[in-house]
Amino acid sequence: MPQPSRILIYGLLNPLKAELFYVGQTRKRREFRLLEHIEDAVAGSKLPVHAAVREILAEGRIPQIFVIEKVTNASLADSREIAWIQFFAKLPPDRLPYIVNPQTPKSSEVILQSVSLRNVRDCPKPTVSDVRNEEKTGFRDSEKSGGAVRREGRPFI
Repeated sequence: MPQPSRILIYGLLNPLKAELFYVGQTRKRREFRLLEHIEDAVAGSKLPVHAAVREILAEGRIPQIFVIEKVTNASLADSREIAWIQFFAKLPPDRLPYIVNPQTPKSSEVILQSVSLRNVRDCPKPTVSDVRNEEKTGFRDSEKSGGAVRREGRPFI
């Protein structure tokens, strides 16, 4: 089966606070991925992201999902997701509100008033072995990576 033409790096937003609480990636349509998060939350998943979804649902709202970046090279998806997690985790309060520009034809501008990430993924700096392996194969030895640098409004690894 051919690889998908794109992977979406997405954010989940608390619509009451305009607060970003999760960054993830999916090959699915974003609406389907949001539904999976809601189903997992309702089923009692203990992941922090699903606890946040339950809190929003208890307020009579539905989390919003939006595209942060469209990735066309599957081997870069993990590193791009981690770069965005690190970027938003380190975003200083004086940079808020932060505007996320539309990334797809169905997207619209998203204005983040606050960030309180509930990602489980740990984002340490890559090891020398990871970097060398990625240069050769496009994949890291471990699932953990990092070292994002912000340039022109986007984090790059």
